[in-house]
Amino acid sequence: ALYDDVSSNGNGIQHVKFELLGDTKVRYSGQNNDLTEELAHEAGFDSLVTAQLFAYLRVISPAQVNQAANRLFLYKSIEYLDLERIVLKGEVGVCMFDLSRV
Repeated sequence: ALYDDVSSNGNGIQHVKFELLGDTKVRYSGQNNDLTEELAHEAGFDSLVTAQLFAYLRVISPAQVNQAANRLFLYKSIEYLDLERIVLKGEVGVCMFDLSRV
């Protein structure tokens, strides 16, 4: 979709190719929609698709991906864990909103 559009217009976006190996190749290399529907909520397939999406995002917009690196967002919370900040400052939870402007 977006990656295909962006990578084909000659703007220097790297081509991303995935080579599945072993059991992963056997289980997930099918190209038909029935296979995708069947595996849509299987943990291994979800993990594969998430990894592929991350690889596409790193190629399309590396600056934005790097900006959020080492941040673990918490479900149903306005805080996230910033691993770098934990190491450097000892602060565990960080608010994702700038509350100084409120």
